[in-house]
Amino acid sequence: MAQLEATSNLSDLRILLESVCSMVAEKFGAQDAERRPRIASVLDALLKYPCLGCIVKSLRMLSEEDNVDLLYRENHSLAINLLTEALRARLAAEGYTVEVEVSGRYGRLDVLIRPTNHGVIVYFGESGEVLVEVKSRSFSYSQIIRYLVEHPNTAMVIWRILPKQVFIVDGRRHRWLILASIKAAIGRGLALLREENFDCAHKVNSKNNAVITDAEGLVNDFLSSLEDTLPRVVEAVCRIIKHENTPLSQGV
Repeated sequence: MAQLEATSNLSDLRILLESVCSMVAEKFGAQDAERRPRIASVLDALLKYPCLGCIVKSLRMLSEEDNVDLLYRENHSLAINLLTEALRARLAAEGYTVEVEVSGRYGRLDVLIRPTNHGVIVYFGESGEVLVEVKSRSFSYSQIIRYLVEHPNTAMVIWRILPKQVFIVDGRRHRWLILASIKAAIGRGLALLREENFDCAHKVNSKNNAVITDAEGLVNDFLSSLEDTLPRVVEAVCRIIKHENTPLSQGV
């Protein structure tokens, strides 16, 4: 462990982290239908819980059905669709050559926009990358850190729609956080591989969600918040693209 704490090479740590996550996945059956290790899910648990028992409980719940109300899913999808088009229109109007990635290869572009299940990724320049993480419900540092572990030079725009919050987490500025998180995850993973008793009295939230009792109120609040914050998200992405080599603000 002392050698691990002294290590600061990000590439070496990421290789070790993937190996540990794979072994943890095998030990606790955290694998998909094709028996591939669910490394992202394992890493999320390792980052989220300091208690080994809670990590194990979380891993054993991976096979549970995710009962997210379809209204939340539709809200999330609507936000991503509107953001994709708003970015395309704004950047094209400012003279950028823009393409929205669906499939196939493209020629030389100024900006490539790729919608994902979690938000929108905007590629620009030689190696520039901005991720807009769309949060229509919950917020999780583990999810943000997990993405930064894989893409440490990414600027992340976090869009929390209902609270009307937009802020930036820059992986280049917070490299210390990425390194510290990787080391913590590796340490917990190694402990899981050594130990056999994981009893704890903590309760880990399941994937089941409460029934929406006021659908109309939720929809109206969501749409109002969407209208108010969408321009701020577009502005944040444009500012990052235009000032690629300047320090990023922590708030928008």
